[in-house]
Amino acid sequence: METRTAMIEEIALQVYMLSVNAGIEATRAGDAGRGFAVIAKTVKELSDQTNATTEEIRRSVRVLGQSVHSLSEEAAEASRNALTVTQDSLGTDQKLTLITHKIHGLSEMTATIRDHSAVVRRANDNFDSTIRAFGDTVSATAKDLHGTVTRVNRLIDASETLVQLTADRSDTSGDRSFIDRVRQDAAQLGLRLDQALADGTITRASLFARDYRPIPGTDPQQYDAPFCQLTDRLFTPVQEAALTLSDKVVFCAAVNIDGFLPTHNRKFSHPQRGDPVWNAAHSRNRRLFNDRVGLKAGQNTAPFLLQVYRRDMGNGVSVMMKDVSAPIMADGRHWGGLRLAYQV
Repeated sequence: METRTAMIEEIALQVYMLSVNAGIEATRAGDAGRGFAVIAKTVKELSDQTNATTEEIRRSVRVLGQSVHSLSEEAAEASRNALTVTQDSLGTDQKLTLITHKIHGLSEMTATIRDHSAVVRRANDNFDSTIRAFGDTVSATAKDLHGTVTRVNRLIDASETLVQLTADRSDTSGDRSFIDRVRQDAAQLGLRLDQALADGTITRASLFARDYRPIPGTDPQQYDAPFCQLTDRLFTPVQEAALTLSDKVVFCAAVNIDGFLPTHNRKFSHPQRGDPVWNAAHSRNRRLFNDRVGLKAGQNTAPFLLQVYRRDMGNGVSVMMKDVSAPIMADGRHWGGLRLAYQV
């Protein structure tokens, strides 16, 4: 019972922390977060109720323990008196009378224990039903949030499609030079991969492998893949040259269809240190960028894809970016995409 009470308290603490964090995020979101603020308040109230229920259970358990202890002592005394009766015939009547009183006392004690046990059971039942109700609420909220995210992503996709069509049909668009460059460079990388397959530098199975082996001791997690050494050699010259196209260019790097980025620009490919924040900004090679932007860039098969997003630069700094990508084909098969990102 004590273990279960401790578990309930742990859940209550976690629920309370969840409500605090949710309240903070809702405050940051302003008007858009008002609905979630209501949920955060409800979660906090649930935490308070859970704490109260836990204390009630603890009080009942203490009373129950005291009652059981008293029952044990009474039973032991009754046993001793019964033994005395059998050994001392002179006090038989008196002892029998005493035993009768003790038995009545035991009956009353048993009834008390039964009453407190019922309190504990009711408290447990109430807690279980409360947790189930909370679980249902969280599931419903998660479903609503998922629906909201889906609708937002659809809106973003539609907006990006409009931007892409505008850029594709305008020779004077400010994106035209970036689009032409990434398509040219992606085709060049495809030719280099074709040559590597033709001369046996790499097998088709290794080039299109999707087994990413975690590199021990890295944070954020980095991975190795059978084609990493090849892309380091073949992709680096092309990707580094693209940085000179404009002072707006932030990076140029290829990802495969899973969003895995084996070879980044040199300025983002430093060995990791003991600082995960520094690593996140300066050690971006051998990483899985399987977010919406990374996956779309790696899986796109249209001549080019233009995306707009906010990039986290670390230390709370973010900038608006455009990410134009073009597919990389090798041996007639889609390998991934070359991404060219630049500031808006």
